[in-house]
Amino acid sequence: MAHYLAGAVDDDRDTCIARYELFLEVARRPHLRPALDAWGDAQRRAFAVELAAAGADDPEGDAAHLLTLLNGLILEQLAAPEPDFERTRLRPAIERYLVGPGSGGAM
Repeated sequence: MAHYLAGAVDDDRDTCIARYELFLEVARRPHLRPALDAWGDAQRRAFAVELAAAGADDPEGDAAHLLTLLNGLILEQLAAPEPDFERTRLRPAIERYLVGPGSGGAM
């Protein structure tokens, strides 16, 4: 998951930026919300599959929360790129979310 997302930020930066521009445009033009919702729904479904496989109690709800967390990290990376984003920021956030500090299992 981390590798895929970091690759998208690095390899398809313009598409990533367009997605976050869509978030802001929806704030100004609510009629665009279905497009943003469709994109988010597809991502949440994919994350829910991964979270279910990791043993999450609420894969759908957890997927929504994880997507929000990742959106923030990716937005920061687009605005102020950090070297080795996948290893230093993205992967630790996903692992912490999936395992949690000291829990030894999926949240």
